[in-house]
Amino acid sequence: MKQARKTIAFMLPFWAMLAVFASDRTTATLSPADSEKLFQVVSNAAFSDNYHVRTRDLLRRHDYDGDSDGKSIIVDSSLRGVQKVYVLIHEYSHSLLHYGQLSKVDSSRPDVDDDTAEYEAESIAHTVARALKVDDAASDEDPTPVPNARPDLIQKGIDYMYHKIVSMSSWTTQILA
Repeated sequence: MKQARKTIAFMLPFWAMLAVFASDRTTATLSPADSEKLFQVVSNAAFSDNYHVRTRDLLRRHDYDGDSDGKSIIVDSSLRGVQKVYVLIHEYSHSLLHYGQLSKVDSSRPDVDDDTAEYEAESIAHTVARALKVDDAASDEDPTPVPNARPDLIQKGIDYMYHKIVSMSSWTTQILA
């Protein structure tokens, strides 16, 4: 776990490293109202990249909390608070990596296996969520590294998503202060 954190920290610009290491598990998490506001801000960021965010009952029919298909991002309707925000950030990461901005970074890259796809999306979501003070159980542990992951792609995803979300609303900068 320590090695993964060092690897992720090495890839981050200085401002993001501070956010990751300053986010202590004892820090107060977002209130339910602030979590809902942040969900809307992240939804708007995804919408500006042409992804439609929807909620749907997924857990009864499937064994996952969210899904993305290149056009839509679906978050389980039973999720609440920071868990709902975290799943949205994770699925937005998948959309960017596999269908959007980041999929165009290296068009010669073959399709990635499921473990690599999950690691890259989780690395982005983990870092961005911590920087946004989303304190969820899913973000407690660093993702387990996989050999085919692209650190440069993960870094671009972290930078892109964090800046996109923060630029969507002045309220976001207020909660980060």
